[in-house]
Amino acid sequence: MIDIPPNTRQIIVVTTPSWESYQGRLYQFEQEVDRWILQKSSIPVVVGKKGMGWGLGLSVPLSSSFPGSSPLKCEGDNKAPAGIFTLGPAFGHQVFKTPMDFLPLHPEIEAVNDPLSCHYNRIVNRKKVAKIDWTSSEKMGEIGLYALGLVIHHNWDIPLPGAGSAIFMHLWRDEKIGTAGCTAMSYQDLASLLTWLNPQTHPLLIQMPFEFLDNFWQKCLENSK
Repeated sequence: MIDIPPNTRQIIVVTTPSWESYQGRLYQFEQEVDRWILQKSSIPVVVGKKGMGWGLGLSVPLSSSFPGSSPLKCEGDNKAPAGIFTLGPAFGHQVFKTPMDFLPLHPEIEAVNDPLSCHYNRIVNRKKVAKIDWTSSEKMGEIGLYALGLVIHHNWDIPLPGAGSAIFMHLWRDEKIGTAGCTAMSYQDLASLLTWLNPQTHPLLIQMPFEFLDNFWQKCLENSK
């Protein structure tokens, strides 16, 4: 049984048909009294072009529960992390009205993906860092697909070097192109998601192939069809 913290009242479920699939579906659930209610019909998304691998989220690592099922997510593997993750802030090139904390992007905002840096898997303002110790980063303000997005807290609290960095929800190129490891969708669907999310509900992302969801969430998704 996937253990959901008692204060969580919004859940995003992203699922794919298999570990290798890069196309999937996203579902939004909200708790009402003692039931989880589907808030919107399934949304098409794409994940890593090489599918998924177990990531580092609320269960560290989930792969320990499923020996041999899949490799761990690692830097540069073009896999999206599977697991259970907290979320935020939202971000974008222009201010977007969302209940979530929002980070406006500009040329100095970088997502550091150099495993040797003390800022690994952190979003920093280059001008406010005392010492630049990285050789690789994503200049988020210059990336068109980051016009709107949301941080996924993979490998987040105490980043493990090489376990994967800069994992977001962001805009897709289209539904037939996977990502480098993020979860992507259309502008309309992402904007709707960010309008719905509320940090006071302590929202979570559950992301994994369908067969690894427990029976409760499998039935929720099957009943939504």
